[in-house]
Amino acid sequence: AKLESSLQRERVLRNNVDELQKHVTSLELLLEEEHTSSQIEKNKAEKHLQDTKLAMTDNHRSEIENIVGKWTQKVEEIEYAWNEKHSNLIEQSERREEEQNQVMIKLR
Repeated sequence: AKLESSLQRERVLRNNVDELQKHVTSLELLLEEEHTSSQIEKNKAEKHLQDTKLAMTDNHRSEIENIVGKWTQKVEEIEYAWNEKHSNLIEQSERREEEQNQVMIKLR
């Protein structure tokens, strides 16, 4: 009965490890998707910025510089948001990995 209980506990812990691994993999995929999406937005903003710079004329220089400033700020906000999200997901992933390690240690 003690052996059966021990085996049951080990199965439960292994299932927990499997679930945590699935969650980590899911978070990693989300992180990759977010990065791709952020990169596309950043590229659009940078292209718009370049197009705006090319269109610059002496008469509209001040107005165009304001637009460029806004797009530059948008690019920075996208980068900041991405870095923040990336950092949070890495922390979550590291916590999950630590939890998995603790479970594996208990299994031994």
